[in-house]
Amino acid sequence: MRVIQTAILAVLFGASSLLFAAEGEFNNACAMGLAMGQHIPTDCSVNWTNPADGKTYCFSSTQTRDMFLNASTVNLKKAQAEFGRR
Repeated sequence: MRVIQTAILAVLFGASSLLFAAEGEFNNACAMGLAMGQHIPTDCSVNWTNPADGKTYCFSSTQTRDMFLNASTVNLKKAQAEFGRR
């Protein structure tokens, strides 16, 4: 019985974390993807909040987030330009 309760709680916790995923700029598209000219939808579970403007940006993986942050100012400008074309 305890195993079943634990399994149910795990499922509920996982589902609730999806309900509270961050909402990001660019309609939750990967900011690094946009900077590279690609529109990649995300669930925004990997994200970064820019301390300069308080906006949340979403990424398809931790690797793309790290790439973005290596040159965040340049990548943000590229992402904004690409998103504006859509």
